[in-house]
Amino acid sequence: MFLLLFTSLMLLVPQLALADDNNNNEENEGGVSMIPIEHDLQNPDISSWYDLDTSKHKGEIITLKARVSNSANDERTIVLEGTNVITVQNGGLDFVDEPKTTYTGVLDDRAVNKDNLIGLPKKVTLKPGEEREVEFDVRVPDEGGQFLAGLTYIHDDGEDDIETDVEDGGSIQIKQQLRFATTILMTNSYEERVEVDVKDVKMKIEHGTPRILVDLDNHSSMMESIIVGYEVVSRETGEVAFEGESSGFLMAPHTYIQYPISWDGNLSAGEYDVNITLKQKMNYGDDEDEELTSRSIKKSVTVEEEQLDEIDEDDNIMIVERESDSNDSKDEKDEGTPMWVWYIVGAIGLLVITLIILIIVLVKRKKDDNKQEEVSEGDNTDELG
Repeated sequence: MFLLLFTSLMLLVPQLALADDNNNNEENEGGVSMIPIEHDLQNPDISSWYDLDTSKHKGEIITLKARVSNSANDERTIVLEGTNVITVQNGGLDFVDEPKTTYTGVLDDRAVNKDNLIGLPKKVTLKPGEEREVEFDVRVPDEGGQFLAGLTYIHDDGEDDIETDVEDGGSIQIKQQLRFATTILMTNSYEERVEVDVKDVKMKIEHGTPRILVDLDNHSSMMESIIVGYEVVSRETGEVAFEGESSGFLMAPHTYIQYPISWDGNLSAGEYDVNITLKQKMNYGDDEDEELTSRSIKKSVTVEEEQLDEIDEDDNIMIVERESDSNDSKDEKDEGTPMWVWYIVGAIGLLVITLIILIIVLVKRKKDDNKQEEVSEGDNTDELG
């Protein structure tokens, strides 16, 4: 039995500001590279990905170009595909076909732009040392705002397929591939500032690890930097269980994530206040001096008793018994047997003692009566004699 499996290495190149402008100009591992060719609408400060001012081209189709090259010693075939771009759960951008995962997704169709890449050459075959320009069309949305799409290219790494045996006597053939991606940002307009919405927080136990999930919704343009600060406080004791702050991360337009905060401290069942400080900076074109805006949000989570059984304790997490539970246990021990039980036991004991005394009195009376009868019979006998 032969199964063909394709393993892909996704290199998220670039995530807007997180990639150097020269990253894509260098040869990628495997001998194949792709470099965006500057368009008239391109931001002149950016060269490694497409940053287009499409404000005057809403609803139009524009043609983009890229330069692909093969520096390997053998022929390579590149497969070009369009993808959607969403936000990774921990922040940053991800290139996906389906715009929804377990903890991330899109808020509306404005974040689904995979099909806006049209006319892509499905495959490009390059001889050793060959360099070629490829063209493809992009349909610009006809409404305001910012829109992201992804362009990926896949190529063989030149290595032979790997074949390995499996338990049932068959084998698995693995074909190794590399997948690279670049972003296409179309700016039709810079939308009115809209703060990222903190919808809710919830407690989640996964594989023995407790995490607080913070629902973040971005209904606006590209968020260039988001920082999530947090302080988790026990409502019962008023003590801070743990606190911290994330590093700055990107968030794609019109997407949502459930941002994870790993529990780092003592944990007991009960209610906790989650004080969130959210800092954000939108991608406002040339406004590089724009400062982070900041605001505070207060939410709460409840840790249930049954959830504690699912948690694996480690150096960062220690399950402790609530003080109220300890006091309740102590009170129960101090109280001992309830008083009403002692009342019943006392009444029964008194009844038993009373019965015993009554029996003793009756037996003694019976003996006295018998002795009196014997005396009477003896007197009668003497008189007859």
